[in-house]
Amino acid sequence: MELSGKQKKYLQGLGNSIKSTVSVGKSGVSDNTFLSVNNAFNTKELIKVKIQDGCDDIKEDVALKIERGTNAVLVQIIGKTLLFFKPHRDNPKIELP
Repeated sequence: MELSGKQKKYLQGLGNSIKSTVSVGKSGVSDNTFLSVNNAFNTKELIKVKIQDGCDDIKEDVALKIERGTNAVLVQIIGKTLLFFKPHRDNPKIELP
């Protein structure tokens, strides 16, 4: 799924008010990370992932691994916080412009 600039701006605005749902720690992106992200997407379509200080992976690599492993779309990287979007299969709640 590819997002236009307008859609990304819209999702960034929605993302301002949400808190980080998943953390990536010292062990980097693992199977547990994918499990946590997928569980978060079961209830939400927009989530934040926080990269902890102990993580040695580059934030762009973390983002790419999560995108590929969960079929989500990276919306934004701010500092060590990543914003991802994945529309719900059966009941999407966020309508993109």
